Amino acid sequence: MSDLVARSVSAVSYLDLLKLVPSFVSLDISVNSTGWVRWRDGNLEYGVYRVQASKDDEVARRREFREFLRSLFQDYHYDYLFIEDVIGGVNFKTNKILYQLNPIADDLADAGEIHVKEIIREDNKVWKSLLKKCANYKSPILSQKDDKQVVRDSLFLLGFGDKTTTTIPEDVYDALGMAVGVLFKRFVLKNEKAGRRLRTDITRGYAIHQFDEYYAALDCANEVGGFIHNVDFTNIRRDLKANFKKLIEELGDDTKTFVITIPTSKIGVLALDKDLDLDYEISYLVVYRKKR
Repeated sequence: MSDLVARSVSAVSYLDLLKLVPSFVSLDISVNSTGWVRWRDGNLEYGVYRVQASKDDEVARRREFREFLRSLFQDYHYDYLFIEDVIGGVNFKTNKILYQLNPIADDLADAGEIHVKEIIREDNKVWKSLLKKCANYKSPILSQKDDKQVVRDSLFLLGFGDKTTTTIPEDVYDALGMAVGVLFKRFVLKNEKAGRRLRTDITRGYAIHQFDEYYAALDCANEVGGFIHNVDFTNIRRDLKANFKKLIEELGDDTKTFVITIPTSKIGVLALDKDLDLDYEISYLVVYRKKR
């Protein structure tokens, strides 16, 4: 077990996480601006780059972003590059721009124009959940909806920033928060779980609550506490038990509070074992370890 794992979580500093690796660059890419964090030789640098080219000139924007990355990396050989994965749900034009900018770093690395050993992409919700866990963040509100403030508050608990964007831009908080979350997942949680067997069988050791409305299930999950992980099993082919096992194995984590959306017909014999209501067309299940 690493020294970091053995210590009280509340005593961990963001620098403890950064020192786990020699160097990295972390990018929070958005349409208009990109927050960046650069860690090398024990020094932390950060800033925001704002693309000047018109949104209508896609070629010029890509060219400008390539030059920004070349100047950011220079000739230094980095161990890691962290990039937030492109997420759906926004308008087509925004998604199009992000999908053009996001892979430019890969192309530059492949061409040898920037030097990095490994590029890691992480989902927005995942790294934020990891950051909260690392900071031992507890929401003052039952369901905190301001993700940006949660990131700032979590980093403040880890010793960075002042919870505001007065002196540090929001994009920098996101870039650093993502780096901390990824490092926590890769180097701390991995060590924590090495000596513990994951519970992959949903029929054993898990509490299960059924609802016919998503927000009722979410309220229950908030009351249970822990890190909420939403799962959409609407289009699964096999039953719940098989898919839940696969989910836990892929996550490498059985400690979350899962909110699962699933056709009741796909719950399988578990519905009978747990005396679930079979009249619901869609069920929303709150699933969590009984002892964790």
